Amino acid sequence: NDPSTPAVGDIRIKFSFVPDTTATFVAKQQGQELRPYMTKNGGRILLLKNGEATVDDMFAAAQGENSLMAWVLRGAGFLLMFVGLRMVFAPLSVLGDVVPAIGTLIGMGFGVVAFLIALPLTLITIALAWIFYRPLLAGILLAVAVASFVVLWKRRKKKRTVPETTSADIAS
Repeated sequence: NDPSTPAVGDIRIKFSFVPDTTATFVAKQQGQELRPYMTKNGGRILLLKNGEATVDDMFAAAQGENSLMAWVLRGAGFLLMFVGLRMVFAPLSVLGDVVPAIGTLIGMGFGVVAFLIALPLTLITIALAWIFYRPLLAGILLAVAVASFVVLWKRRKKKRTVPETTSADIAS
C-alpha cells in the first residue's frame, strides 16, 4: 500500500515457461508482437494452432468452431423458449393437482404443447435471422414452421368437429 514501506505480499511475481515448439498464427505483426488483425467491419482475427497448418486449414477450423457454437446457441434458445412456455403453462397444471394423477397428465400434456409451440417459434426466429444471408434456407425454415402451425390448427379444428355418438347411433 505504501511504496516507502514495502511488505511481504505487496508484489507477486509469476514465472511461466513455454517449451520450444512449432506453431501457426493468423495475426497482424507489429514489431516483435502479434496483435489481432482488425477487419473492415470491426471484427478481430487472432488464431493459434500447435504445429504447422495452412491458412485455409486455420480458417476452416475457425469457421467450424463458429458454426458449432452457433448451433449450440440455437439449441439453447430452443431450450429456453421451451422452458419459458412450460413455466407459462405451469399454473394450469397446478390447478389439476387437486387430483394428483390428473395434475401429472395435464403437466405432460402441456409439456408436449410447449414443445410443439417452441419448435416452430425457434425455426421462425432462426429463419428471420437468416433471411438476408441465406434466403433459400430461411424460406425453407419458415415454410416448415408455418406448415407445423397449420397442422396443429387443423388437428385442433378436427377434434372439435367430430360428431358425438348417441345411444340411437349405437343401437343402429
